[in-house]
Amino acid sequence: MPSSVCIMEDPPVDRLTSPILKKYYPCPNASPGYFSLRHKFRSLFQLPRIHASELPVQQNKPVSPADALTAAAESLQKKVVQNKSLISEVEIQQFLSSETGSDRLKRMYTKDVDGFQSPELWFIGQSLLKICGMTFLITSYIGGKHGGEKFAKENQATAFRTQFQASRLRNDHVVLAGMKSGFIWTYRVGIFSSIFLFLSQSIAVYRNKSSVMEYVIASGVTGSLLKANLGPKGMMSGGVFGSLMGLVGGTLIYGFMLMTNETQEQRHYWNIQKYLEVQRELNKGGD
Repeated sequence: MPSSVCIMEDPPVDRLTSPILKKYYPCPNASPGYFSLRHKFRSLFQLPRIHASELPVQQNKPVSPADALTAAAESLQKKVVQNKSLISEVEIQQFLSSETGSDRLKRMYTKDVDGFQSPELWFIGQSLLKICGMTFLITSYIGGKHGGEKFAKENQATAFRTQFQASRLRNDHVVLAGMKSGFIWTYRVGIFSSIFLFLSQSIAVYRNKSSVMEYVIASGVTGSLLKANLGPKGMMSGGVFGSLMGLVGGTLIYGFMLMTNETQEQRHYWNIQKYLEVQRELNKGGD
């Protein structure tokens, strides 16, 4: 190899001045600092070397089915012992058989240990928020459209000084009419939805069963209350109309619950399982 070519293997830094370095690294322009920096740079990308003699030897021994079953049972027992908060099916069924409808209603309107609302109240709040938001958007758009048509009809013979003035007055009228219509309808739909959701959820929680009946009752009672200012006849007609609407809507909602496995029984089962786990964790922490 010519003397002007430098070998690219890096020697230890403490041997840069040895005579052997000049034999294997015949690079006259290379300095100890060059090898030191290059050695540090390459050391960042070095991977550990593992020799075949260092690998553990795996011995494949035949395992009988009895030994495998025993090992699986021991592993499961260890997991159960480690996880003290594991709730069995028997404990859940015992709790469900011992509770009453009043207990379920009380738990529905009571916050948990972390200060959060019950899943039923959370569902009611989220549903009201979505219903009111959609109602405001739809009714404000319709009200603004009708307001613009009303403004154009009432001011056909009005002479405005400029086109900008006419456009500005029309836009103001559209915005005000839309906001007014949106707030009025959101208020009405919000009251109806609140009474309907609270009644239907309370009946389902008390019975611990999902059906069409709670929606029919809730809609009938809500319709009667909203028509109370019209007297007994108005309340009766409102109750009948509300019950028919509840029958149609309740059938759709109940069918959707069955398809998604989100009935009251299933949701209450999951909530009780979580409730018992939290109670066991609290008792374990207190001990």
